[in-house]
Amino acid sequence: MDIGGVVDIGRRAFLRGRRHPGIATRPAIGPACLPVKGIVCRACEDRCEMGAIRFIPRAGHPALPKIDLARCTNCGECATVCPAQAIALRPTEAAAPLATAPAPSTPIRRSE
Repeated sequence: MDIGGVVDIGRRAFLRGRRHPGIATRPAIGPACLPVKGIVCRACEDRCEMGAIRFIPRAGHPALPKIDLARCTNCGECATVCPAQAIALRPTEAAAPLATAPAPSTPIRRSE
């Protein structure tokens, strides 16, 4: 959460060194998520200090998790507590080209 130019990453994340400045990531919930498979689980919501994970109710089925990216600090605590290992921090679209850009093979020469 951005508070006057300072990013509040949460006490657990700070103490565990989970925040890596310069690496743009966002959490993603995969199909292995227990509520998707019909099993009630809210471990990620309970662990998130920032309240970035909420559950959307469904009639006749367990509620599904939804991540509020505006509140998420990318600390990774939700991923560490997930019993199904269904949450991963993935590079954002903006970060992906930087990570995969090839190094130039030959130096650029100026013509005179």
